[in-house]
Amino acid sequence: MKKQLTNLRAWLWPALGMSGLVVLVLLVLTAVSNRKREEIRDVLIDIAEVKSQQASLDKQSFDDLLRKSFGITFTGRPLGEIDIRRVEAVLEQDPFVKAAEVWVDTRYDLHILLYPREPVLRIMDGKGQDYYLDIEGNRIPKSKKFWARTLVATGDIPPHVPDFKERKNYLLKDLYELTLDILNDPYMAGLTEQIHVQNGEFILYPKVGNQKIYLGKYEQIEDKFERLKRFYEKVLPVKGLERYKSIDLRFDGQVVCKKGNGK
Repeated sequence: MKKQLTNLRAWLWPALGMSGLVVLVLLVLTAVSNRKREEIRDVLIDIAEVKSQQASLDKQSFDDLLRKSFGITFTGRPLGEIDIRRVEAVLEQDPFVKAAEVWVDTRYDLHILLYPREPVLRIMDGKGQDYYLDIEGNRIPKSKKFWARTLVATGDIPPHVPDFKERKNYLLKDLYELTLDILNDPYMAGLTEQIHVQNGEFILYPKVGNQKIYLGKYEQIEDKFERLKRFYEKVLPVKGLERYKSIDLRFDGQVVCKKGNGK
């Protein structure tokens, strides 16, 4: 008798275990199916902050982009009709978006978190070029839905090409690297308003004062920055900011200045 009970248990427990697993799977599938039928309550779009510079994206433009791309309004639609991965892919094709995260919470609100590209420079050469460069060197077109406060570059600037960072002797590469040098130096970032490109050389315009700072070619930048800092810290407090109309750093170890009314 004991042997028969033991054999019964040996057969019954796996059977019950298998039945429990089947029931669990069915419950999960039912829950998933029910969730897919739930309607999207609202679409909530948020823009992640850009650390290095001030930048903003127009949220409404992305709501319009989704309606145009999918041909529907998400609010009130069953969750099963919304392809989350496709929504992310559509958003990430926008030139102003670096990455997008999309998810649905327990209240069936559709959340969209956009990570904008990080602009570091605005190119305005007066010959039709007007765009932003982001921190990775990507070109961001000018648009009403994107605004950023960055350094501005003017003058004789060659056109943007996808491989400009790999090219030798390409002035846009020097301009891009100079921009990063300035932004990575808190003193220079606080000082500089504009970079002007002329005859393959760079001229800086400060945020305060009317001086032209002749930087020259993109070489020995760290040394030139240090000479400029020493000049501002030691000479200008004594002589005054408006005394000079130009500061020239193109000569090794020197800071050559021109007064406002002559040399």
